[in-house]
Amino acid sequence: MPEREFDLIAWIRRAASRGRGVRTGIGDDCAVLDLPGGRLLATTDVIVSGVDFLPRENPVLIGRKAANVNFSDVAAMGGRPLWLLASLTLPPGLPAHWARKVTRGLLDACRAAGASLVGGDLSATSGPAAICCTALGEARKPVLRSGARPGDAIGVTGPCGGSILRRHLTFRPRVDEGLRLARVATAMIDVSDGLTADLDHILDESRVGADLDSRAIPVHADARRVARRSGRTPLDHALTDGEDFELLFTCPPRRFPRWARRIGTITRRRGLRLDARAIRPRGYEHVLG
Repeated sequence: MPEREFDLIAWIRRAASRGRGVRTGIGDDCAVLDLPGGRLLATTDVIVSGVDFLPRENPVLIGRKAANVNFSDVAAMGGRPLWLLASLTLPPGLPAHWARKVTRGLLDACRAAGASLVGGDLSATSGPAAICCTALGEARKPVLRSGARPGDAIGVTGPCGGSILRRHLTFRPRVDEGLRLARVATAMIDVSDGLTADLDHILDESRVGADLDSRAIPVHADARRVARRSGRTPLDHALTDGEDFELLFTCPPRRFPRWARRIGTITRRRGLRLDARAIRPRGYEHVLG
């Protein structure tokens, strides 16, 4: 039996407890929020059935992913997530409990990140299910993509590649790491589209180039598993797969953190090179239209 919209909203309102800085939460036309201090960060992302998740996958994990891709963007700015708004568009035929389980996933992700679900929207659609989230956070000094300088070290917080083997649903946004890196990083981004594709965004915004060392690239065990059936190398998967949601950053070599992995150096010479050979940045890109 289909679930009525207002009944589901009432349930979400009861399930979403108020958190830090929430003066007025779900129930009014807007949430009323007290910003603790620093700069306000705002980001939004949508995940769509058949593109970012499959309908048969666990809806709790789908909800977590919908929130966490946004919290990962906040982490990439050296910020702390505070609040989340989530809008669900639901096609006919979905089980009535699907939206509730997705909401449970949203709430799980919020609790883990120290954030609160403060609003959103529900709508029916004739197309695929989609979840659009907007995250708000704070940072005392946001880390941009445009600050990389020649001579900076390039680092990544963890191994990459093969996220399709479920890690794209179960990843943890690197919020704590981002807060630590904010003290030393000159530029930062999260690895969502692919390591070389996302590094290219830093190079473009900072107007610099990069030399990467293939031996230093941390390759996830999942990349090795996928490579056995893809015909590609594990390194290629690590460089291009995406949805790893590790943080990719630059900083002065003398300030490089011991717990991260150094994979290269920022250069004055434009372009991207791997072991001194020019390569083309590759990763996932939506085809529109």
